[in-house]
Amino acid sequence: MEHSRAPFVGYLHELGRPWKLVTFGLGTGFFVWGAYFWAVPTWDVGVSILMSVLCYLLAPWAVGLGWRALRDRGPGWPRNLGVALVAVYFVASGSYEIYNTLRMGQHPVTYWQNLAFSVPVTIAAGLLWRHDGSLADLLRELRRVR
Repeated sequence: MEHSRAPFVGYLHELGRPWKLVTFGLGTGFFVWGAYFWAVPTWDVGVSILMSVLCYLLAPWAVGLGWRALRDRGPGWPRNLGVALVAVYFVASGSYEIYNTLRMGQHPVTYWQNLAFSVPVTIAAGLLWRHDGSLADLLRELRRVR
């Protein structure tokens, strides 16, 4: 039983790295700020926080799952890729749709605009936060790749 919890505990430990928490806070702050300063009827503080938290918790896992499925093409890779795509969709749009449908009583009129913006943001955040290691390690690896 303890063995099955180890990957989850390691994942949460990685999300607790200070640089990840700071970037999460800055990103969430940006979206909360935007909720006040841009006149978008489906963008408010609640959806900003909901989508930010879901992105922080799920995007690194989903992007990693999708990347491994495409890279390794091992048994069950189409299923894993499908799960990853559904998770990205849920973070980037599904949660937005559910939230706004409940809040406004109708499907959001800004569905396509949100989808076009939020999917790339979710994937980019997942790529950033899926790095296992310190910020110094990440910067060193990025310099090495150039």
